[in-house]
Amino acid sequence: MKTHEILFDIKIPMSDGIKLSANLYLPVGEQPFPAIMTYIPYLKDGGGGLVSMHAYQAHFASRGYAVIQLDMRGVGSSEGENKLPWNLQERADAHEAIEWIADQPWCNGNVGMWGLSYGGITAISTATTHPPHLKAIIPVHATDDNWDTLFEHRGSRLMLYADPHWGPKMAADNLLPPLRPESTPDWIDLWHKRLEANTPWHLTWHGESPTPDYWEEVKSDPGLIEVPVFVICGWQDAYPEDTVRIYNAAKGPKRLLFGPWKHTFPDESPVAPVDFVNEMDLWWDRWLKGEDNGIDKEPPITIYVQGKNEWRVENEWPLARQVVRTMYPSSGRTLVNKPSRSEDRTDTYDFDARAGIASAAYDAVLQPI
Repeated sequence: MKTHEILFDIKIPMSDGIKLSANLYLPVGEQPFPAIMTYIPYLKDGGGGLVSMHAYQAHFASRGYAVIQLDMRGVGSSEGENKLPWNLQERADAHEAIEWIADQPWCNGNVGMWGLSYGGITAISTATTHPPHLKAIIPVHATDDNWDTLFEHRGSRLMLYADPHWGPKMAADNLLPPLRPESTPDWIDLWHKRLEANTPWHLTWHGESPTPDYWEEVKSDPGLIEVPVFVICGWQDAYPEDTVRIYNAAKGPKRLLFGPWKHTFPDESPVAPVDFVNEMDLWWDRWLKGEDNGIDKEPPITIYVQGKNEWRVENEWPLARQVVRTMYPSSGRTLVNKPSRSEDRTDTYDFDARAGIASAAYDAVLQPI
């Protein structure tokens, strides 16, 4: 039985005259519906939309949610320019889009926002602007501070991801024409403007622009988040510290799920995959449909304990009962309480930068973003 239809290239007007373009997964049934928006630069009609996100968006639509996959300004079928990542215009546009969605006859005024990586980052940044009709968010593998985590973190390790992979990929994505020209009659004019205006992102963060002030300006303050937030992250991802910071700072109802994953959807991980979609269903139903399903009464933190390889629930993080110990590496791949003074006790191993938790870019080239 058909549960929804997809309406391509819905135009969402911005206050400055620019129109953003979205795909709308509209449920079959009596309107209005609560709505869920994903907002990324990864092309709603390409890899970031109809490929990696489609099954999730279709699932939410089948459960009675109007789902919006929105191309950012200057990307895909949306008008305008997008010269720098995570700029303040992104969150301003998302704020306006949420309010436009809430005012449509197919929406009941309750809007949620979710996404993985960039989509989670925009959910966080948009929530700090307090759109009146944004009722809940679910950021997956996301941060509030891209400079500290993506470019500078741990001796700039993740530049091995930003420079050779993500940056060039985004140069290609940002310079592509609309992928559905049949529904964008002026696509060639839109494309020409984009070619003239856009600078490849990875050529900007090594030059004089953007300045350090820019990166400071585009940080998000998670302490401003007042809507219910369900943060999801992996221990082997780039953002575990950020996730804890966001969780602890957020002011409203909150929930945290931590697994042993890298930068991928938790149900697609080769290690301890979980049905995180069911957990999201409960979150949306509670805060967008008003169902008293008890999700907000359970222990708010679920973590995977590495080493024991088991799941556990907690009431806070860091744990109130934790004990901090300083330990030192020793021979035999062990940790000891005191540093070893023996010079003849050594271990040798072959280092392979492609493997392990220290692998370049946390295996991002092998995972959907």
